[in-house]
This record gives sequence, C-alpha cells and structure tokens, in this order.
Amino acid sequence: MFFFTFQNASYQYVLLDALRDDFFSGLLHLINNVALSFWRTVFEAWIYSFLTIGLTGFGPLTLTMMLVLLFSVIVLVGLYLFKFTDRGDSNDRDFAKQAGLIGLVFWGLSGGSVWLIGIVPQLNFSIDRFMLPFMLGASLILACLIALIKNQRTQMILMALLIGFAVSRQFRLEEVFRNDWKTQQNLFWQMSTRIPALEKGTILISNDLPVTYFSDNSLSGPLNWIYSPPGEMNVILYFASVRVGKTLPNLEPGQPHQLYYVGPTFYGNTSNIVMFKYEPPGCLRVLDPEIDSVNRLLPESLRDIDQYSNQAVILFDRQAELPVQFYGDEPEYNWCYYFEQAELARQMGDWERAAALADTAFSLDDYPNDPIERFVFIEGYAHTGDWEKAVELSDVSYKISKKFVGPPLCKLWTRIARETESTREQKVTMDIVQNKFECLP
Repeated sequence: MFFFTFQNASYQYVLLDALRDDFFSGLLHLINNVALSFWRTVFEAWIYSFLTIGLTGFGPLTLTMMLVLLFSVIVLVGLYLFKFTDRGDSNDRDFAKQAGLIGLVFWGLSGGSVWLIGIVPQLNFSIDRFMLPFMLGASLILACLIALIKNQRTQMILMALLIGFAVSRQFRLEEVFRNDWKTQQNLFWQMSTRIPALEKGTILISNDLPVTYFSDNSLSGPLNWIYSPPGEMNVILYFASVRVGKTLPNLEPGQPHQLYYVGPTFYGNTSNIVMFKYEPPGCLRVLDPEIDSVNRLLPESLRDIDQYSNQAVILFDRQAELPVQFYGDEPEYNWCYYFEQAELARQMGDWERAAALADTAFSLDDYPNDPIERFVFIEGYAHTGDWEKAVELSDVSYKISKKFVGPPLCKLWTRIARETESTREQKVTMDIVQNKFECLP
C-alpha cells in the first residue's frame, strides 16, 4: 500500500500504473525489462570493453599506453593463473553453483526499485547509474558461469581477457574524467573572468558542452558556488538542446521560471537569460544578439534563440571567486584570458582598455580559434581611432570564411559606424569596409 500512496520527487512508479491499466500487458513489460537488465548487467557490461577498444578519441601517446596496459595485464594475469591455480574439483563446482544462486537472489532484489520506475539500465551516461545496484549479484553470476566451464584452460584465458579489457576500460574512463575536469576548470575560469557577477534569478543557456560525464544539472552546483551566497541557488545552467522547449518551455521575456532541485528551488525569469558558447579550444563567448543574429558559426541549438540573450544582467559590482580548493590557482594568462577581459571591457564601454588588451593578446605566442574572437578587438581599435588595425583584423577574419564570417562582420561594422564619431577617417574606413567585405551601405 505504501508504494501506491507515496510518489517520488523525481520518478513516478511507471510499473504500478501499467499493471493497474492492463495487468498482462504490464507483466509482459516487466518481463522484458528484467530480461534486458540481465543481458546488460551480466554480459553486455563486459562485452562493451571489447567492442569499444578502438573508440577512444585519444592522442597516439595515450592510445599506446592503453594498449600496452591491456596486453601487459592479459599476459601477467594469464601467467599467474596458469602457474598458481589448482585444478578444480566437484566441490568447487558445487560451491560455484551455490554462489550463482546467491548472485541471482541479490541481482533480483537489486532490480526492484529500478523496474518499479520503468527504467532499464544502460551503459551510456547518465542512465548508467542504474547499473550500480546490480554489481554484486551480476559479479557472482558471471563468476559462477565461468566456474562451470569444464575446460580449465578456457576458464583462465577468459579470465585473463576479461580482467585485461576491464583494466583498459578503466584507464580510458580515467582519461575521459581527466579531460572533463580540465574542460570544467577552463570553463569556470573563463566564465568568472568574463562574468564578474550575475543578477539573482539568471538563467545561463549554452550549447552542449564537450564533456562526457557532466550534465547541466551537475554543473549548476559549482556554478552556484561561484555566483550565489552559501546555501542559495540564484543561477542555473541549461543546455539549450536539452532544456529549451521542455524544462524551459518559453523564452519570451517576462516569464517566471522555477525548478525544484531536490533541496533548493531555483526562481528565475526569462528576462534574465545569458547565452554563451563554449567549444574548446575556442574561448567561452557570451552571445551578442546584434552580431550573432546572422552568425552561422554558432552551434545549431543556439542559432535561433540568440536574440533572448541579455548581457545587462551581467554585473560589475563584485568579482566571482572560484573555490581554489577544487579548481586550483588561476591558470597562466593566455589568449582566452585577454579575450574575456576585452569582452568585459567592451560591455563596460572601456574602449581604451579593450584596445590595450588587444595589443597584449596579439603579442602572445597564442591565437584565436574562432574568427569571431577578433571582433571585440576590431571594435576596440575602431573606437580608439586605430582604423587601420581594425580593418586589418577584419580582413584576417574575413579570409577564413567569407560566407560565414562576412555577415556578422558587416553587422559589427554597422554598429561601429553607429556608435563612433562621424569623422572623415571614419567615413573613408566605412567605404573601404563596404567594398572589401561586400557589406551593404
């Protein structure tokens, strides 16, 4: 009776609803889920290590280390088993059967809460967390199945292969987690440089960040360590492809928005939306609706909603601080640091600082990885009267892709013409720009 009356905050009891609606259909659905769960937790979880051995995406050094580790473990485990393992007797097989039965019991008990909410464990993040309850039972079952193989040589070879590929898989996962952590560190260091503070109730929307084992949910935690007082949740991060039209159904300004977060509740408003793009090695860039309205280099998930980004909710009265016990000391200043500082100076109207930052940035042994990253420096040079450098940088970006960079570049120069003093030099430069970059007057 307890299960019929209590409702979980995050998951509904799908199985109970299915059984109430049509008992036999619900029962067949349960049997199907149990069978799929058995295959995935007992067999597929191990087979996956074999199937994905070449799908690493790592560099040649890391790949070589992984392969060396794989073959070394297989050889060492194989040698150990062949040298020190005694031939089993009938008592060992009886014990294996008993262990297998115990494993089945543990496995079945572990799946109750998972099947109740209609979930089938999978190997992809983040649904793979539902495989954890099955670990003990699945391990006992697999050990039993191996022990029942009559040929001891086959047993040992199989064990060596399973252990070797499991170690290789863990090495790969460690490397993925290391890359994810590096991406998160760079993300928040760049964000705190570009965005010193945010209005309470701000919604940050981004493209799908290049991480494997972080979601927008998990990144909203450290985001609030940086931008909210202790114990409060004043900001939230959404991946546009996942949340827009779903968790965040309407982006029109003035719409209240709240989300219960299994603890605090976020209260925000669609007037307070800041959108940004982060695709390393490119820098984090807060979207500029005027320029990005024609920017086809934007990720598709942001391309049609950039007009809702409101930079006015970025505040300058305090400076965000990253918890150094987690993120370490501030990294060495590089191109992205000076780009973020220049973007901030542009928003504050400090053109002298933007131009000075340009001089420093271009003196580095570093360079932009996105042609749009030059735009803030083009604008800084134009506002300080260095028209020659502004046109020169524009030409460099334009030549990368006339088709993609041309339209936003023309938008930029339209704004420059509107916001700078109308002098003879400005008019001459605008004529050059219109002809050189094929901008309409």
